[in-house]
Amino acid sequence: MLEGAVDVFRVTKRDYESRDAIFRLRYHVYNHLYNHVLKCHTRGEMDHVSQTLSDPLDERASLFLARVNAQPVGSMRMIMFDDMEADENVILTHFKEIPAHYFTQKSVLLSLYCILPEYNNTTVTHDLLQAALMYAVKKKVQRFFVAAPEYLMPYYQHYHFTACSDWRQIEGYSLPSNVMTIDTEALIALALSM
Repeated sequence: MLEGAVDVFRVTKRDYESRDAIFRLRYHVYNHLYNHVLKCHTRGEMDHVSQTLSDPLDERASLFLARVNAQPVGSMRMIMFDDMEADENVILTHFKEIPAHYFTQKSVLLSLYCILPEYNNTTVTHDLLQAALMYAVKKKVQRFFVAAPEYLMPYYQHYHFTACSDWRQIEGYSLPSNVMTIDTEALIALALSM
């Protein structure tokens, strides 16, 4: 049960305290819960001394932090396709036969989503997506993408993301993953209905 209001906001580049809170939250969640999938979703390394997890893309991405009673409980990264080199984009590096029209749209990749387990069935997830959506609308984003392991597909399907089932994974990619997508208008309609 959620006790206290959820405060979600986009973290500025100069808000070092909130950025550090995100990197520490990531370390905690990924180190204890998701270490087996981490390598395929980030170029970052866990710093076990400072107990942080950051990634070079963080400097170019929009980071969102969710807090309850001033404590970090969830975070998400959103980065424009245009702000990544082709070899930095997990979708472009691990999948082939991507339909050309996806490259003509203004698209973002959602990644490094993490939430403390005790907040999984609360409004924190919705509030993080809502904050990212509101920012994306300002930036005129047309489409959201995620690279989701099989076990997370139902989670994203709950938020009306659909699998790009015609995309084929490049041979030799070690961890099965699926690209899922939703256009901004569909996400807005979903947000208004909740």
